[in-house]
Amino acid sequence: MQWNLLARGMASDGFEVEDVLAEPPADDESAAVARAARNLSAVVDPLARWARVREAVAAYSPDLIAVQELDWLSEAIGGLAALGYECGGSGAPPYAPPHTQLKPTPADEPPPLASYLAVLEASGRAFAPKVPSVCRQLKVAAGEASDAACDDGICLFWKSGAWEAAAPVEYCGSSNAAGRCRAHLRVRLRRIADGAPLTAVVAHLGSGSSAGAEALRLAELEAPTTLLAPHVLGEPRREVAGPSLLGCMREAVAANEPTLLCLDANSEPDRADRAAGSVWAAVRGVEGVRSVWEEWFDSSGAPTGAAAAQPVSTNKRRGQLSRQPAKVDEHACRLIDHVFYTAPTLALPEHAFGPVAFADEAAALAAPLPSLAVPSDHYPVVVDLLLQPAAEVGAEATPENGGLASGGEGAAAEEEE
Repeated sequence: MQWNLLARGMASDGFEVEDVLAEPPADDESAAVARAARNLSAVVDPLARWARVREAVAAYSPDLIAVQELDWLSEAIGGLAALGYECGGSGAPPYAPPHTQLKPTPADEPPPLASYLAVLEASGRAFAPKVPSVCRQLKVAAGEASDAACDDGICLFWKSGAWEAAAPVEYCGSSNAAGRCRAHLRVRLRRIADGAPLTAVVAHLGSGSSAGAEALRLAELEAPTTLLAPHVLGEPRREVAGPSLLGCMREAVAANEPTLLCLDANSEPDRADRAAGSVWAAVRGVEGVRSVWEEWFDSSGAPTGAAAAQPVSTNKRRGQLSRQPAKVDEHACRLIDHVFYTAPTLALPEHAFGPVAFADEAAALAAPLPSLAVPSDHYPVVVDLLLQPAAEVGAEATPENGGLASGGEGAAAEEEE
């Protein structure tokens, strides 16, 4: 299961949503604005949304859950543990948000990258927030206490009875020109039943629909990262070069290592400007890497014609109440959430949810996200894949070769601002 959960700090950002209030329409503009705010609050109530997420997890029972925009990790750890999931950190102290350990760092001031990575590593959990994040800045601006206002980030959970960590989590860190620290995750797991290995890479690329934003995302795919070298007693931790996102996938293919890339790319395959390069084409251009969406799009991003309506993974529009002026009135109805995988070690993808498609823009606008039924501004991507034991790579893929669960019997599941 791959799912951008919509950070709580971003959920009240002026989304135009379905009217769910049992009260008459407002009589004037001022009252209408106040009513719209109440209506949005009802739709994005944090406890109700979190209950819906847990319902989806319980219904699909994925082996893996990769998420973006998670800014309630402590609550998520407990809630998903009750459903049989973990994100690492066994034996570690109770989770403490990184920003509380990097003091005295104001909400808008970045920490040193090495300090950031050291805090993530000490937690041992497969979670990497952006520090500082727009999410946390919005929370503090809205009056939330600085220590309580958590940054949002990416996370991987796995079924603790079916999988175990095969190595420490790798936090492949970087900082941008403004100094914001972030990381993509590389988590190596082992299936308890037969020892079969599986690696999951989780990431969230920058937002924006312009050609310039896409160019930045392409740079993110190849950007070098930093890891902390193994600890040597009595010596300071050293920074060493880490793999880029595409580097993770190239390494996996070269090593015949079954690997998933669970990605909110903020980029759709069939971008109008894709001839100049796209995230989709760059990832699909890595030999041996395939996508759960390739039935609908070829390796360049051109539609295959498999269906009259193309699948989408987000369907949202922000109104005048948004605190992000550049996104006001933009109808984002696109396929931007992806699960890529290495073949032939993983095979036979089948969608357990959706895919969702709309006949036209009017139909999409009539069913905006988030909603009471879908608790995020993204739909989940829930897919079943077969994990091929290394000895059987090259043989015909069958359910008997080893199923990876994301929804249903013998299945698996996946999912920034």
